[in-house]
Amino acid sequence: MKKILIAAVAAMSMVFAGGDIVEQQVVQPELTGFYGSVGYAYIDGEATSLEYDDTAKVSNNAVDLRAGYNINEYIAVEARYAIGAEDTVSINGNDEDVQADYDTWGIFIKPQYPVTTDISVYALLGYGNVTGDLEGYKELDENGFQWGLGAKYGVTRNVEVFVDYINVYNDDVIIEDESVDLDVYTVSVGVTYKF
Repeated sequence: MKKILIAAVAAMSMVFAGGDIVEQQVVQPELTGFYGSVGYAYIDGEATSLEYDDTAKVSNNAVDLRAGYNINEYIAVEARYAIGAEDTVSINGNDEDVQADYDTWGIFIKPQYPVTTDISVYALLGYGNVTGDLEGYKELDENGFQWGLGAKYGVTRNVEVFVDYINVYNDDVIIEDESVDLDVYTVSVGVTYKF
């Protein structure tokens, strides 16, 4: 009986001592896909008359606000709103004493591709609106397809900086009974926080 106990203890000590000790890794919880952004947008609009040799140009500084959800690392959905400040209109290259501003919003599908662990590039495909309040003229209010391109850099696990371009509107419209080729785009920079 004594020999059996000694053999059992020796076998058990071999079992416990024989295997490699596996370190327990602490897995950080995954971030949810929600994020929010704030930034600066430059909104540029140009309306060229199709009947007369006139071009009106409005450039605005704007606050750019965004909310989105990363479905995975390759696709997100995003909503944006840029609030423009009043500025002077340029007609045929001459500044006019007329105040105007643009506001834009859009809802986008956002395909994205991680180039490195910190840098990603993305496209924006969606639908949105641009409104323009031009003093003394009919207010502009147009909806349509919007597209854009951008890049982002991860500063920390939660914080990114971005720069992008969006073609907000590019089509013919009627303003004050006149056919006009309207072209509006934004260039934005800002900071994103991932929750």
